[in-house]
Amino acid sequence: MKYYSTFSHYRQAWDDSMQKMPPIPLNLDIELSAVCNLQCPTCFVPTQDHRKNVVNSFMPFDLAMRLITEAKNIGIPAVKFNWRGEPTLHQEFTKIMQFAVRGKVFYDILINTNGNCPDKSIEGLKYTTKCMFSVDTLNKELYAKMRKRGGIRTVIETIRRVVEMGHDNVWVRRIITDVNKKEDFKEMVRVIFGDGYVKVSEHYCFDRSKKYDGRHRPTRTYCGYPSQRLVVATDGKVFACCVDYDEKYQVGDVYHQSLLEIWHGSRMNELRENLRNDLANDMELCKTCTSFMSYVDARRDHVQDREL
Repeated sequence: MKYYSTFSHYRQAWDDSMQKMPPIPLNLDIELSAVCNLQCPTCFVPTQDHRKNVVNSFMPFDLAMRLITEAKNIGIPAVKFNWRGEPTLHQEFTKIMQFAVRGKVFYDILINTNGNCPDKSIEGLKYTTKCMFSVDTLNKELYAKMRKRGGIRTVIETIRRVVEMGHDNVWVRRIITDVNKKEDFKEMVRVIFGDGYVKVSEHYCFDRSKKYDGRHRPTRTYCGYPSQRLVVATDGKVFACCVDYDEKYQVGDVYHQSLLEIWHGSRMNELRENLRNDLANDMELCKTCTSFMSYVDARRDHVQDREL
């Protein structure tokens, strides 16, 4: 079923969610993999704290299928198959993508990949409505420093293959850090892929190249994530925020609750109420948030992808 009758209806609900909570999640983040094939020094995944708190794992195939089915049945308009790991490492990635696109229920089927994909998973990328490659740089030497264990030639070949499959919404994105900020990233993409084949965006976050010390933190504002999405980890635990990497605020468990029960549950409502009452700085989950989505800052506009 389609709860939102048109794409624009769904996107309007997303914009309105800051003031009016939608009756269903507008996006379901399904973590197919908590494992990554890279060891990027700026990422949280390889850190000792993360490994201590989170078990590296893959979502069971039957759970992924059940979540997609439930999302379709209640009319969730968008699914994203990411959270903390590289989703294309899942053994059944292509089958899952084929099932997600069946019936054309979702307006958005989103994926974010580092591009170092197993060969058998590349076909699955063509079923997405938006295929995002997180690359950071196309300079071979710099890429080797920023994306440990990755190969830029592999990434470029994967992007080309997805474009050749006929995918018309392929993006290449970098996270701006003090290491790559001086590069003309858009021009690098144009030189390699030509004009019009891939879209280019830049994502701002608190500088991942060095430890953020909390100084000069912008003014807090209401964060819409708990009014827009649910995040389901590989083991079925549910979280309200895609920045809750270390699972500080669990709001449910899909093995014991439906998605709607979790969406309207006490934990979610408590979090939303605290955010509305400007208590973000008092909550363990939110007080050290490293996403510009919860701050008054011009860089907030770049968290949602905008084409350069």
